[in-house]
Amino acid sequence: MKKKIIPDDNNLESLQELKENAKKILEQLEKDENLKNSIDSYKKLININNIIEKKFQFHSKKISENMKEKIARIKKKNAKKS
Repeated sequence: MKKKIIPDDNNLESLQELKENAKKILEQLEKDENLKNSIDSYKKLININNIIEKKFQFHSKKISENMKEKIARIKKKNAKKS
């Protein structure tokens, strides 16, 4: 799958702001009866979803790395005691 270029304005927003933007777009799509007009909104929604997913993956990786470091420190301490 090709990586899409994500606009900086959305990428700098917090997860809460991104969720609020997605909610607004969903509400707008539910009200809109003309599907041709909603294509851009769907594209924005997909873009927001991609940003949220990348942020989640980034934070998940950071948490995993921190846990590995903590486990290594604990193992070191236990090795010194033995």
